[in-house]
Amino acid sequence: MAMIVHNSEQLIKNSYDECILKARTMVIRTLEEAVHSVEPQKLIANHVRLDGNLLYINNDNFNLDLFDRVYVIGAGKASGGMAESVEAIMKSKITAGIINIPNELLGQYKTDII
Repeated sequence: MAMIVHNSEQLIKNSYDECILKARTMVIRTLEEAVHSVEPQKLIANHVRLDGNLLYINNDNFNLDLFDRVYVIGAGKASGGMAESVEAIMKSKITAGIINIPNELLGQYKTDII
C-alpha cells in the first residue's frame, strides 16, 4: 500500500513524548487507511462482479443477455481507475467506452477504454 502522507515518519518522530508519538502514529495510520479504503479500483472490485451473463452492482443485478451492447462512460480523475477495474471484471462484455480524465493521468491507467 502506497503511503499518502509522504513525510509520515518525520511527523511521527517529531514527537516530544511517548503519548504524542502514539497519537500521531495512530492518526496518520488511520488517515492512510481511510484514503486507501475509497480508492476507485478497490470500490469497483468490492461492489461489481460478473457471474456468467449476470452483472451484479451492489444489490442490483442485470442480465446482460437482454442488452445488445455495453458501453462504459466516465468523467473525472477517479474514472481512470474505475474504468480499469470495470474492464478487468467484464472485458469480454464491453462494446466500447470512453472516459474523460486530465491529460497528466493518461499514461497512469492500463485500459482500452481511455
